Amino acid sequence: MYSVKKGFTLVEIAISTTLFAIIIIVVYSSFNLGLGIWRDRLSVKKSLQPIRVGLLKMEKELKSTFPYSGIPFKGTKNEISFPLVVSKEDITKIDTVTYYIEKGEDSDSVRVLRKEAQNTRTILEGLDSASFNYAFKSSSPLETFLWKEDFDGEKLKSLPKGIRVSLVLKKEGFDKIISIPQGELISE
Repeated sequence: MYSVKKGFTLVEIAISTTLFAIIIIVVYSSFNLGLGIWRDRLSVKKSLQPIRVGLLKMEKELKSTFPYSGIPFKGTKNEISFPLVVSKEDITKIDTVTYYIEKGEDSDSVRVLRKEAQNTRTILEGLDSASFNYAFKSSSPLETFLWKEDFDGEKLKSLPKGIRVSLVLKKEGFDKIISIPQGELISE
């Protein structure tokens, strides 16, 4: 009769150990890749938070501007200047608020600053680029309005109907369109 030996051969153990190791490596790599993607998304969300806050502050102030003969609304690709009611301590007055774009601390980046009277502070920094555009009524019946890089409220005697703030951060573009309730669509 034949005798049956119980147990595994060395070849069977080596093959099963190799297969188990391959499965563990694949599972670990997949988990590690997913964890890396999650960390990247979390860091992107954190880097976008200052942009959201800066744009909300800018939007609130631009929506509160109004036509005022003493301080006309003026805008270029790199600067917006407009009248705003500001309160400091117990004093409320109409003042000029200016948002402008300048080179950052490192020459590869730009930042957006806010100036009011003698007070200047950085709103957004570390951007690849930034610009402002202004809504004008189009003469074409197919387009309701078009965007231009300049707005002279002193000459036009009004406010723009909208302002587009374009930002680029880490090669990703963000556009915020801010409508001005008191603004008029002026034909250009």
